[in-house]
Amino acid sequence: MAKIVSELKVGGCLLLKIDKMPNLPYNKVVVDECEYDLVPSYDLGDYNIAVNSLKSLNNKDIEFVKQ
Repeated sequence: MAKIVSELKVGGCLLLKIDKMPNLPYNKVVVDECEYDLVPSYDLGDYNIAVNSLKSLNNKDIEFVKQ
């Protein structure tokens, strides 16, 4: 399972840096049994994805899901 190694709060979103990104398509992520929608984003710099959350997710396991 992948792990969140860093986060950056921007407005109502979190930019997440992930240690290992999946090779398969996904459209949601699950952290601590909570499902998060992705925020369409471009040019995130060192970060991999953006999610709608104000809660800290740093150093937690993350699962990528396709629904």
